[in-house]
Amino acid sequence: MRSLTRTLQDISYSKIALIKSYGILLLLGMASAGIVSTFLSMLPRPVPSEPDTFENIFFRFYELRTPGQDPEFLPTETGYFQGNEEEWMPRLLEEVNHESPPTGARFALGLWLMDDGKPSEAINLFHQENLDSPHALIRQSELEATLRARDVNHLYSLRENPAYDGELRGVHFFHMGVLTQDWGMIFRWFWLAQYENIFAGTLFMVLVAGAIWTALILSLFPRPLLRAYIFLVPLALALGWISTWPTIWSSIWMENRFNIEEGHNFFSALLYYLVSVGFREEICKLLLFTPLLFRVSKNGRDLEALLFGAMVGLGFAIEENINYFTNYQGTGVAVSRFVSANLLHLSLTGVTSLALTRAVRDPNRWLADAVTTLAMCIGIHGLYNTLLSQPVPGLGEISFFSGTLLAACSFLFFRETGSLSSIHGLRISRTALFCWGFCLLFNLELMSASVLLPFDNALFLTGNAALSATLTAYIFLHQINEPLSP
Repeated sequence: MRSLTRTLQDISYSKIALIKSYGILLLLGMASAGIVSTFLSMLPRPVPSEPDTFENIFFRFYELRTPGQDPEFLPTETGYFQGNEEEWMPRLLEEVNHESPPTGARFALGLWLMDDGKPSEAINLFHQENLDSPHALIRQSELEATLRARDVNHLYSLRENPAYDGELRGVHFFHMGVLTQDWGMIFRWFWLAQYENIFAGTLFMVLVAGAIWTALILSLFPRPLLRAYIFLVPLALALGWISTWPTIWSSIWMENRFNIEEGHNFFSALLYYLVSVGFREEICKLLLFTPLLFRVSKNGRDLEALLFGAMVGLGFAIEENINYFTNYQGTGVAVSRFVSANLLHLSLTGVTSLALTRAVRDPNRWLADAVTTLAMCIGIHGLYNTLLSQPVPGLGEISFFSGTLLAACSFLFFRETGSLSSIHGLRISRTALFCWGFCLLFNLELMSASVLLPFDNALFLTGNAALSATLTAYIFLHQINEPLSP
């Protein structure tokens, strides 16, 4: 065991050996993903069935609402939503009012009414259609109409109907609470809506990414301090996780109370991300750091304040990543967020937590600095999100410049750690921890993407995400400024 540790230590402090190990790990990961993809391609796959009546109606309707769709991907003719409305609407109404409506007529009219701003009228049509011809697409449309109509009673009645067990979830009740501003309903269904659809594979990747960054933060602790404070690590991460909850609740309140929304241009988005997203997230993370003040507010504990604040920020990022990893599985999101969201949150929260600790300890000296630091971090956070979402007037899409803001986060964080922590005495270098961790996550995501996509597509998406993260990774490693032998 000692010889293995010694070998890893030698590799981690040698540039050439580290590059070689990095390349070998990447090649092993790509080879494994290629083998998995090849094996899966050899398995027989089910032949997709032809669209049924309800699918034909549904796709035809939304083709009507989104003209220009490639006809090759349209289903067969339905008789509805084709030609002028004056031609088919009277026939549709006649069919719906018939004693025995033909299959699909009530579903077609329900889609039309819901899109026309009359979801309450569509609910009964969907419900009756599903009684006669049960279909998941009808039930999903009925749930959507129920939410649009804000019909709480009908939603609870569907809860008692066994036919809706597969479609009705906690997120529907939570969204209904948001739409009606029923805070009892919001709080009752919030946790189920957040976590009912977590997949084991997704959670594993999220926790792996979090564990790598946790190890990097812990490496900044002197060994005696680490032994003294190790029991607070799970608490700090848990507090960060919990801080996402008031962030969401305050978002619901602010956006309803002040009618705040992102908008469709750079300046409206910047205002939204500054006064809503950046402000809420930084304040909530800082508030959840305050339970740790009892251990870090004494003189000489600035390093502890900085690093436990970073862990609170990391806990926030871990929880936030669950949603992204679930919704964008196989697109390289795990690799890109490993060096973006994780670094952003832990750096900003670490810096603001240190500023708060100093202000609590000596308000006359540090209060103004704490306010300035918090405002600066909110500004960096808001501008970072804006650059990712909207083109800059006169410059177009420059989301790649968001990496410069991650560099600012890294600089602020390591400006403090440089004077508070030593870079010497580690068994495994921080550079190796970051590079090997990044490689591990890349291989895991490539493997996951290869299960869903052809290998070349999986490699392109994951590799593109990895290349886009290279600049940020380089900046982070430069800030570490760790001496390595040639």
